Amino acid sequence: MTLTNRGYEIIEKSKEVLEKMDELKMIAETNYQTKLTVGTSPNTVAFLARGLTSLKKDYPNAEINIKELKESEKIVNAVAAGDLDLGIVGLGEVSETLYGSDIDYHFLVSGKMVVVGNENSYLANKTVIHPKEIVSYPLVLYDDPLFEEIITSVELRYGAANILFKSENIEIIRNAIEENLAVTLLPHYEAIKYKSSIYKEIERTGIESLYQDYGIVLVWSKTTERSELAKSLISLLKFNAENHK
Repeated sequence: MTLTNRGYEIIEKSKEVLEKMDELKMIAETNYQTKLTVGTSPNTVAFLARGLTSLKKDYPNAEINIKELKESEKIVNAVAAGDLDLGIVGLGEVSETLYGSDIDYHFLVSGKMVVVGNENSYLANKTVIHPKEIVSYPLVLYDDPLFEEIITSVELRYGAANILFKSENIEIIRNAIEENLAVTLLPHYEAIKYKSSIYKEIERTGIESLYQDYGIVLVWSKTTERSELAKSLISLLKFNAENHK
């Protein structure tokens, strides 16, 4: 059977339709069936909340997995290895790992370390806090390598700290502050969230770990191609961080 010119036209049009259908299918799979795995440490998972809420509106069928790891350096290494698509980490623990690596990053928030206590605590009459005062009063600490390094630096110069307890549970630490049982160390951006509390800057005495900028940082691989879902989450987290300072 010999095809007419009209027949050839119909076949060519059919090919175009099939190609368009394949293209639309690919777009649909990219936009709505993508999986995303994000690593966070216990003190950074809250930074995901607003971003994920917005993301699910645009990608309602996306499967998003959150892996919580205690050490930020493990998150960075997992991102570099391709086991995680994105990570949200505390900079103080991983600064050497980030710089000069295949990891790209963006500060979501940053600030200096301060001493936080109840508004009726001894901090009320202070303008600044000398590091030796940190070891003199009951102290509660977030159980994390970053804070362990800081308090160890202070103890080496001023003696053993009066540590009431350490915990990974931020609410328990918050309650201890609100009940005026102790003071704590926190980056400024966390301290301002505590109700019925005050915070004071730390006097400079040469203990560098007390005066560095600490931050929450979004990290992703420079060498791995990011999905549209990952790119969207990065944009949302940057936008939210900039507009909720």
